[in-house]
Amino acid sequence: MERAIQASISSLRRPQRRYAVVHIPEVTARLLEGLRPELCTRPFVLPAPDAPETIGVTGLAAFSCGLRRGDLLTEARRQHPDLLVLEPPESLFETLRGTLREVFESFAPEVSEFSLGEWELDLTGCERLVKGLWEDWESRLRGALQEHLGLDDIHLAIAGTRIAARLLARGTANSHCPPGEESVRLAPLPLGVLPDLSEALQAKLTRLELRTLGDLARLPRRFLVRRFGPIGERLCTQARGLDLAPVELPFPSLPAPELPAESELELFAETYDAPLPTPVTSVAPRRRAPRVWKGRVAA
Repeated sequence: MERAIQASISSLRRPQRRYAVVHIPEVTARLLEGLRPELCTRPFVLPAPDAPETIGVTGLAAFSCGLRRGDLLTEARRQHPDLLVLEPPESLFETLRGTLREVFESFAPEVSEFSLGEWELDLTGCERLVKGLWEDWESRLRGALQEHLGLDDIHLAIAGTRIAARLLARGTANSHCPPGEESVRLAPLPLGVLPDLSEALQAKLTRLELRTLGDLARLPRRFLVRRFGPIGERLCTQARGLDLAPVELPFPSLPAPELPAESELELFAETYDAPLPTPVTSVAPRRRAPRVWKGRVAA
């Protein structure tokens, strides 16, 4: 009984971690199609910021033509002569980023950005704010995004860990995962939702008949580390819905102890190195007490 009471008190003191991740697929292309309706029927792409020779963003018509992120622009132009290559609108990106942050900060106290179309909202301790009605909170958030940006295709997931919420948002349109069920909800999702999985590594995992997060999570950690190195352990941890961030200690770290001054150290060294006193080898014999027997003193 006492253990149950202590556990309930600890749960009250330490609120359960809750995270929401909003994933907006191809948010830049959707906004450009909304601003310029003619782009809805004409294939267009945007170069990648870090690799201008490859495709970074594809429109709906370009995606239907088979163009994907990472494809070479020269090859895409050769296959589709009517392809329109637009310059990345930096001013539009900044405006969109500011609008999204303003909307999300009105629904959660802490907001983090993974990318322009992927945001994390820390909802820990916000149960009173939403009054336990997560479905109502989700509908209000979707309504705000629709009102400010006109976005309909929004993926939203709530889970007890950051990585679980992020993977669920990438793999499903709407998911509310109760605490402790992250691994069960992640098991049927494909490996492509992992943010750190490259195409080459995904091909290797596919040759091993690994296609879902559940297949990857069931493998021993030692096997993945021996076969793929540190990235194997990282992917295994993510597939199980566990965060990689270090645990935050509830107590502050203690300050380093003050070392004695140099003079004190030298005095200690001299005292420690001093020779020991000469041991006493001769001991005076102890005089034996006289024995008394029937009132007589024995010799």
